[in-house]
Amino acid sequence: RIHIVDLLGRRVRTLYEGYQPNGLHTILWDGMNDSYQPVASGVYIVRIEAKNTIRTKKVTLIR
Repeated sequence: RIHIVDLLGRRVRTLYEGYQPNGLHTILWDGMNDSYQPVASGVYIVRIEAKNTIRTKKVTLIR
């Protein structure tokens, strides 16, 4: 799973749910929320869940 969350931990957008084989993959976020409304500029967290691992990375969206 790949989610975008705000700094309060609220899910903004689910980018991917499902299985991916090992390897390099590219997933783009269009700056929209789950309702396909544009989100505000600011800092967001990309949360990647794979098997027993959770990784997070801060990203900045600038409009």
